[in-house]
Amino acid sequence: MLKIEPGTFIMGSPTSESLRLGNEAQHRVTISKEYYLGKYEVTQAQYTAVMDGNNSGLNANPSKFGGNPNRPVENISWNDIQVFLTRLNDQQKEILPDGWEYCLPTEAEWEYAARA
Repeated sequence: MLKIEPGTFIMGSPTSESLRLGNEAQHRVTISKEYYLGKYEVTQAQYTAVMDGNNSGLNANPSKFGGNPNRPVENISWNDIQVFLTRLNDQQKEILPDGWEYCLPTEAEWEYAARA
């Protein structure tokens, strides 16, 4: 995990950027609290280890490019990730600091970290 310090940045893209979407207006955003972000993508092996035996009916091996446990997991929805995170937090609750949990970053947190 990488520690991301608080800070302010300009989120969005300039109107001159090619392939820019209409909802990308630039605006100032402040991230007021530090947070942690995974340095690497969740691998197929990590996803499978958490999702094996899930009672949500989700495939523990959803990747279209399976067979390489070290490749990132893909082909999963936002809802699938929420189940994964719930299960991961339950499995890790004894070792996570009080008040901590795994979650997806917000759009602003993701863009801030990507711009670093």
